[in-house]
Amino acid sequence: MTDSKDISDKDKALFRDAMSGVTPNKPSGRVKREAPMPDNRNERRQNATQHREVIYPTPSPEITVGAEDKLFFCRPGIQARQQKRLKQGQFPIEASLDLHRLTLSEAEASLNKFLGECLAREYRHIHIIHGKGLSTKESTPLLKNFLNNWLREQDQVLAFASCKSKDGGAGAVYILLKRT
Repeated sequence: MTDSKDISDKDKALFRDAMSGVTPNKPSGRVKREAPMPDNRNERRQNATQHREVIYPTPSPEITVGAEDKLFFCRPGIQARQQKRLKQGQFPIEASLDLHRLTLSEAEASLNKFLGECLAREYRHIHIIHGKGLSTKESTPLLKNFLNNWLREQDQVLAFASCKSKDGGAGAVYILLKRT
């Protein structure tokens, strides 16, 4: 490896000029949606049956996910190996919360309490069942979308991914919490 002392100022300037318009590549293995999903409900229903993974860079109330959409979120710095283990459900679940049949306000209160308890007990791998919203009259699963956005806003949440079918599939998430 060349020491930076061995490089002339002229070469450094040439390199900076050559790299001035270059931007870093996006991390591989991630699909980012730049715009919200279309408002066409039939198209969303058809897309939901494809069991695709939807990754959004920032939480936004107008972004919605369907009942069968797989969720994944990861903060920068999480190793690819940890991401893979989380998606495959290879971490032992230390605590679990079921939000079925709760209103959004009840779910939010339960989530805040549950997350606080998990952090106090120094749990790192938790599981939340949110359901797919199939029994709701709404066209989109409200609780699933709320949880998707809410978890992204929590600094303590490093990553989350939809579960394997044995643990709830697209109706539940595995969550990786920060160390306390």
